[in-house]
Amino acid sequence: MTTTENLSRDRSGSVPDMGSQLTSRNQRIEVDGESLVYRRFGNRQTSTPPLLCLQHFRGNLDFWDPALVDRIARDREVILLANRGVGASTGVVPDNVTDMARDVILFLRALGLEQVDLLGFSLGGHIAQELALLRPRLVRRIVLAGTAPQGGPDLHRWTDDVYANAAADEMTAETALNVFFSGSDASRAKGREYLARTRIRQVDRDAPTDLATRDSQLAAITAWGIPDAAKLNRLAGIIQPTFVAVGDHDTMMHSKNSQLLADRLPNAHLRIYPDANHGFLNQYPELFADHVIAFLSAR
Repeated sequence: MTTTENLSRDRSGSVPDMGSQLTSRNQRIEVDGESLVYRRFGNRQTSTPPLLCLQHFRGNLDFWDPALVDRIARDREVILLANRGVGASTGVVPDNVTDMARDVILFLRALGLEQVDLLGFSLGGHIAQELALLRPRLVRRIVLAGTAPQGGPDLHRWTDDVYANAAADEMTAETALNVFFSGSDASRAKGREYLARTRIRQVDRDAPTDLATRDSQLAAITAWGIPDAAKLNRLAGIIQPTFVAVGDHDTMMHSKNSQLLADRLPNAHLRIYPDANHGFLNQYPELFADHVIAFLSAR
């Protein structure tokens, strides 16, 4: 089901175009009776495993910032996945993180991949943690961006402001700016630049997520956030090197939960980005990409 043209060289000996977030076609693969949509692009001329990117609440393939993922793709292969029921993928979105992680496992098995690195953003970070616990040998290194551990504090019920914007029936530029970027003029300007980048691709876009996706994902996030200090003990099982990253004012997942992840994971380090809310990685896409590349390439 995967393409092979990026593995060859042309007659001049140069490496062909590796594709990008803006040009790589949507591909489909059958997983447990459903058709999952993904994009796969980047540098396959390395021995490092692909980086699988797991998206945030209500996000589809087009919400990945090309300034971020294309920069990473110069260094390694990148796979963007729309999980079961998300965007143009068929099926019903699970209402719990464990089943979401099991769908990712089936997806990787269908692709024939024996090991990957993970970049999990927000809800995708919940899935990445669960995946590393369920299949520890499948995961080499982990990037946890703007996410939180199961049972962490202040996750179970978002504030009224966060809920009103994140769970609104209609996702608009204003609700996105309110959720992902801080109140400063500089942060919001970066947010508008990010939103413009997500609209550059006009051909073969992913389908928007629907309200059923919102409701199932919200149920999963809410259950994950039920306060339970005992659940933090599960983090001891994630021994892979882990890069935890967060904005200094994350109002959705709360920056202190990233500190908690870094403290409780056996092999983790934390980086906090200034004047940034939940979408710090889209506010600092080139900088964050460089940090991700350095982390994944470390010996």
